[in-house]
Amino acid sequence: MMTQSEIEDITFKMGKATSAVKMVCCVANNAAWLVALDGLDHARRCKGYKHEVKRAFSLAVKEWHNYENALVYATQNNMFRVENLAKEARDMLGNITDWEYYEFWQGGGVETYKATKPLITSLWNKHRLSLIDHGVDEADHIAWVLTGCAALTLAIRLYESVTRSVIKSYNVHKRIVYSLFDQFKICRVEAAWKKAMFTLCPGLSYDLNPTEKRNISLGIAQLCEAWTNPNIIYSAHLKSIEEYGEIFKSRGFQKKALLLTMKAMQNTLKDIDEDYDGRKKQPAETSDAGGTNVGGCQAVSP
Repeated sequence: MMTQSEIEDITFKMGKATSAVKMVCCVANNAAWLVALDGLDHARRCKGYKHEVKRAFSLAVKEWHNYENALVYATQNNMFRVENLAKEARDMLGNITDWEYYEFWQGGGVETYKATKPLITSLWNKHRLSLIDHGVDEADHIAWVLTGCAALTLAIRLYESVTRSVIKSYNVHKRIVYSLFDQFKICRVEAAWKKAMFTLCPGLSYDLNPTEKRNISLGIAQLCEAWTNPNIIYSAHLKSIEEYGEIFKSRGFQKKALLLTMKAMQNTLKDIDEDYDGRKKQPAETSDAGGTNVGGCQAVSP
């Protein structure tokens, strides 16, 4: 039987954990899906985009919509039900629906996608050059489909990294963490996308040479670093607050949300600087998600 103090402690920890996971997945999942949509646009331009291929990509899109619906309409652990938000957040928001709140959350991923489009395009070009070298037809289009797949896979890796960070940082049993946050895992979307990709282009099953592997790995690592960069994450969230001003009760509450986000950004960057000062004489540590602690973002407004 847990004491009241223990209950309050775990509630506080999981509140902070929820903010961290939602912030990372906001960026990674939603930005990755926009990259995938670029891939879908180019897949439709391919000669082989017919019948079975169209159905396969339609299933991938359906899996994304299933993921969205599961988030917004979940009967348990629903993190997008406005009435379940912390009082401070609820007091700032106007009379909005759960779906409108979800779209506001998605906005951070949209802004991150825009901010990192040069890196996405660079990764596309690395895939394109590899496809050309291996004689794959319609390399320009297929490379975008491949880039979409790489982005979805990266989003899953970042989700796994932030949940491991939560388990380690807050000393919460992994079963509790996964039961709460597995709804953010887009494995079914990625699996459906891969199936569609190989249905469109069976010739993608080839081994990369060392140079290609190094170049593509570098491109993915650069995108990973950008999608876990606190400056980019918070800047995207700030732009989302500016873009979705209508969800707040008033302009004053919107400004309050902006101020809270900027304060959280400053505190996070300060923590990173202090952490670096304490570690600079120790051997460098890297994570399997590209060398960035993706669980380091602090809780912000709605």
